[in-house]
Amino acid sequence: MKLRKWSAAAISAGLVVMGLGACGDDGGGPEGAPEIATFEGDPIVIGTICSCSSDQSAVLAESTQGISAWVDKVNKSGGLNGAPVELIVKDDAGDPAKGLQMAKELVSEGAIAIVGMTSTTDAAWQTYVEEQKIPVVGGLSSEATFVTSADFFPSAANAILQTFGAVQEAKEAGVTRIGVMFCAETPVCAQVDGIGQAFTAQLGIDYQSTKIAAASPDYNAPCLTFKDDGVDGLFIAHNSSVVQRVAASCVQNDFEPQQVSLMNGLDKDTIEDPNFEGTVLSGAMAMYTDESVPGVAEYREAMEAYNPGFVDTAGFNAIAQFSWSGGKLFEAVADAAGLDATSTSEDVYAGLYALKGETLGGMVAPLTFAEGQPAFPACYFRGQITGGDLKAVQTEPVCLEPAQLEQMTELLSQLG
Repeated sequence: MKLRKWSAAAISAGLVVMGLGACGDDGGGPEGAPEIATFEGDPIVIGTICSCSSDQSAVLAESTQGISAWVDKVNKSGGLNGAPVELIVKDDAGDPAKGLQMAKELVSEGAIAIVGMTSTTDAAWQTYVEEQKIPVVGGLSSEATFVTSADFFPSAANAILQTFGAVQEAKEAGVTRIGVMFCAETPVCAQVDGIGQAFTAQLGIDYQSTKIAAASPDYNAPCLTFKDDGVDGLFIAHNSSVVQRVAASCVQNDFEPQQVSLMNGLDKDTIEDPNFEGTVLSGAMAMYTDESVPGVAEYREAMEAYNPGFVDTAGFNAIAQFSWSGGKLFEAVADAAGLDATSTSEDVYAGLYALKGETLGGMVAPLTFAEGQPAFPACYFRGQITGGDLKAVQTEPVCLEPAQLEQMTELLSQLG
């Protein structure tokens, strides 16, 4: 499947859509959190890389809170197979050169895996970790590396599948013509246009698009154009503040189409904005608000225990959940491979290949990894904004049929 060229650009566009608050620590809980257990003996050393202080800090600054809470919970519970976990956090600030340096430092400092990463510079250090045979275990699965590299092991669905899911949800909601407004600031946003056209054609929905800029004083013109053209579903591919401004402009012009989104792109303000009531969306994982899912309930309980109050902040979002899910995937690997302080990256790989249909307590679609092959989880989760809250439409993921996946593969190959 020819994905490398397309996916690298398209996923970057996805991060712009997300609107990609300070970085997490190395596993020490805040004041008032449960006391972490003390251990004798060496730890299992892992690392993570974030772009916490990058220009996407509005979403990524708090992204390591997930993996940090996981480390605290594991160590409070006796470690992994009796060994404590030591987490080394590196912030690449969104700089590719610094990202590569951070990856090198993690290897030199003894990390046997990079876990729950939330970096946007991963393409810059992909080749290095592949050469060093250091597995990247979960994290921001919307990054292109999780689609193109056999050494990046996703703990959730990728942006390709999420985008397909969003279009599918729009169709289920009765949308017949979807309009996409995508950012004009960077060429990568134009890739949203290409993938949108491909998936709407596959699903039989009419499509149109236009560029929008953050500097615009209002968005009356594109809203009126879409209104006049009969658009009844709207996907806004920009950062969260622009997304809200666009919706407000459209409402002022009596244009209130069905809103369509990805869980990754939501923040607390958007969810609570009345203009987004009824938004349909797809998620890479179970909705992070759905405590009926055991894996999500565990995540929220850990956050409350080790970072009290965090669940009520804007930082508690899908990005922090990506970080947590990487930790949970590593925990499953540790169980499968019997990891301890003497284990190596080779043992981590063995544990990853031993997993069959792992769901992390129902939080993700079944994960199975094959040696030498990039993973492509072919399922997404359904969500909706209702009453100012993010709600799950159903707890089970929606998975593509083999024929749908084959058709998607062909469409993406045509895109480059």
